[in-house]
Amino acid sequence: MTSNSDILYAIQLFHDGEYDECAPILAGAVANNSILAMEVYGLMLQFGSGVERDVDAAIKVFECAAHLGSGVAAHNLGTLYQTCVIDPKSDADKSLMWFKRAIDLGFVVSSSPNA
Repeated sequence: MTSNSDILYAIQLFHDGEYDECAPILAGAVANNSILAMEVYGLMLQFGSGVERDVDAAIKVFECAAHLGSGVAAHNLGTLYQTCVIDPKSDADKSLMWFKRAIDLGFVVSSSPNA
């Protein structure tokens, strides 16, 4: 089981661009249902940072995190569906659903007028 301090260390590695070093730590934490690890590892999968780029896997990780209560992951899903990253055609209904879910989970964009 990955400890919280290991996850925080891996996230620092991520921010330092040490993707190859943080990927296995975060992957282990994802397997143990760490929401924070899922949020970061999903980004790694989405962009291919330290892992093979796999948007479908990123979606699965973000969906799992969102179902566990992550507003960040729900927002990331809304963005993915809005920007056509998943498919050549955006899916406005799915995008809106995930943005609403993000708000329901307490996610606030700092530039929001009500933030």
